[in-house]
Amino acid sequence: MLNNVAIVGRLVKDAETEPVGQENEKARITLACERDYKDRDGNKVTDFIDCEVWNAGARFLESYAHKGDLISVSGRVQKDTWKDRDGNWQSRTYIAATAVNILSTGNKGQDEQDQEEKPAKNNRRRK
Repeated sequence: MLNNVAIVGRLVKDAETEPVGQENEKARITLACERDYKDRDGNKVTDFIDCEVWNAGARFLESYAHKGDLISVSGRVQKDTWKDRDGNWQSRTYIAATAVNILSTGNKGQDEQDQEEKPAKNNRRRK
């Protein structure tokens, strides 16, 4: 059997690690992943995929990744189920990451804005 997934998306917010026991750290992140098509109104459809990253990967994301960065995650789909305090069954499905990479930083929009604010050079020749 095979449970292997790879996704690429934009980080919804900065990663924050939390200690788990005395030796482990975990980061829960969400990636915004656009689909290849638009809805009836012409808007891009976006899925928000939850991921869980442990130890070195979690520390890496907390140190270097920021909201808006393009991130790749590979791992497996995992589903946890539990009973809440009221005795009702709850569940969540997420990607348990085995590898994460930063593909590009999220400042693309800022770069474009900076270009628009710079005055255009006049390339005409004087006669």
